[in-house]
Amino acid sequence: MHDLAVDDQAGGDPVYRLLGITGAQLRSDLRIPGQDLAAACTYLAGEGLITVDWEPGNTPAMVTLTHEGIRRMEAEEEGAV
Repeated sequence: MHDLAVDDQAGGDPVYRLLGITGAQLRSDLRIPGQDLAAACTYLAGEGLITVDWEPGNTPAMVTLTHEGIRRMEAEEEGAV
């Protein structure tokens, strides 16, 4: 699973943020060709569900869920039976 970091906010509640996963690790976990991973990342980033830091050659270096991406995943999990 991915790491969860806590950022302290002065005078407020802690803010939790999901740390990203490297493109290499994601590609290995999903067992898909790099070209397919790049296409999937491009689509999901366009939908506002992830952010991607790109390496030269259209290769995802780091992939991170956006707030909307997290909300969508939570909604799907709640709807799962």
